[in-house]
Amino acid sequence: MCSSRVVIVTVMSRLFLMLFANEGATAIAAPPPATPGVEAAPPQKPNSVPQATTRKAAVQARLDALGAPGAGQDAQADLRAMLEQTLSTLNAIEQQTQERTQYHTQLMELPQRLRDTEAKQRELARTPVRQFPTVDEQVRGEYQTRLQTTLEEIQGIIKETVDGEVRLANIPRELTEHVQQQAQAEQGLVTARSEPADTTPQQARLEWLELQVELHQQEGELLASEREWLLKRAPLQDALLSFAQARAQRWQQELDSITAALGQEIAAQQATLSATAAAITRKMQQALNPVEALQLSVGLETVEIRRRTADSRRRLNEVSELMLTYERKVGHTKQLGDRLNALIEKYAAGEAAGQRLLVLFERLQRERAQYNARLVAPLDQ
Repeated sequence: MCSSRVVIVTVMSRLFLMLFANEGATAIAAPPPATPGVEAAPPQKPNSVPQATTRKAAVQARLDALGAPGAGQDAQADLRAMLEQTLSTLNAIEQQTQERTQYHTQLMELPQRLRDTEAKQRELARTPVRQFPTVDEQVRGEYQTRLQTTLEEIQGIIKETVDGEVRLANIPRELTEHVQQQAQAEQGLVTARSEPADTTPQQARLEWLELQVELHQQEGELLASEREWLLKRAPLQDALLSFAQARAQRWQQELDSITAALGQEIAAQQATLSATAAAITRKMQQALNPVEALQLSVGLETVEIRRRTADSRRRLNEVSELMLTYERKVGHTKQLGDRLNALIEKYAAGEAAGQRLLVLFERLQRERAQYNARLVAPLDQ
């Protein structure tokens, strides 16, 4: 009974301290105006596990010294099992330290990345829309690829942001569970220390329990680092999305210019070919020489082939533009679906209403797909 009370008190105290320790990180999402000329304090670099490689090497050396597993050696088997668990725990601690170091590096690079992104967007705004004296299908294809790549980048940024929001909603629950597990691990260590450790396997178990406590501490610090990164990266995500949307708008403007110029070029070519065909037809009607009439007939057939080719180019140009518009609509619909799913996952209390909204949304998607299919069908004929 006393042990249960100790665990409960420890859990509540640790959760209270952890929430207040992270309160400062929450406030960073909307920072007050900085004093000119004063740099914000950089995030603290996580303390690496001291001599992690040395500790792992020492455990591995003890494992190697045991030799191959043999029958009838229960104590040696127990020791081997504890050393293997110890080595696995050290690997987990090292992995968590590396992840915390990665979050620290990202936080250190965050201000510069934000400034660079904003500078790139300002530079794009100052750059005039490109003019195209000559265009062809290859140029149009290149810009379609640019636009499609940028639209996929926008979808990726939005998905990353939505996933981060869901992750932020789940971290407090994980912190609560972690505090409980850490309190239990510490209580287990206290109990183990109060018992005699006369044998080598018992000493190895005590070392493993100490590492388990250290592992839980690292897990809590890793969750706090992840939460801090997700909160502080919000301005960068907004800047990246804004820059990607600006680039997509620019590619769309230039692609519209290319498509219009290509359409005008094809129309002019069709008009020229039609005039040429009409002139050849008049000459054929006036030709008296059979050889000349045959030559004119061959020339007329060549012009007709070129006219059909130009008409195919025109139709392909229209279909290409229509398909790009359709893909943009599909991408936008997918973004809305991802956000809706994220809201359902983020706010569990509204799950029933969210599921009804999701059903209606999927129905809207099907109806829109049927409408787009009917829209594209005449062009396939």
